[in-house]
Amino acid sequence: ENSITEEYINGVLQRLAADELISFQSDSSSPYVKKFRTVQHLCKSIGGRVSQSLVARFGSSRIVTQMLAPRLLSELHPTPAVCGQPRDASFRVIREREGFDRGWYAGPFGVLSRDAVDMSVAIRTMRGERGASGA
Repeated sequence: ENSITEEYINGVLQRLAADELISFQSDSSSPYVKKFRTVQHLCKSIGGRVSQSLVARFGSSRIVTQMLAPRLLSELHPTPAVCGQPRDASFRVIREREGFDRGWYAGPFGVLSRDAVDMSVAIRTMRGERGASGA
């Protein structure tokens, strides 16, 4: 799952780089294990930078980051870790057969600021409500 998701994210970033929207170079480093008290996650950091030609054109990396963030998030989510691969076909099968709304099951999680987009693939989230028992 991790390697398929990494390949998918790299593909999205490579397309954005081909459109000269970002600079991106695939990272060949190995995934690492992030340990918490009761669970462990296999992680891989993947990154890119806004295109300097766009920064020069618009005069600010902040403006370019704000312009690119919606496209970046819409192209990345849902990742194969959430939806399967190929994305469109998998998403259609899930909608047709699953029979319930996943709610907040997954989504991009992180920080979107004037200067940067720092997102993670969040899956299997939990939602608690005030006064609800067992949450």
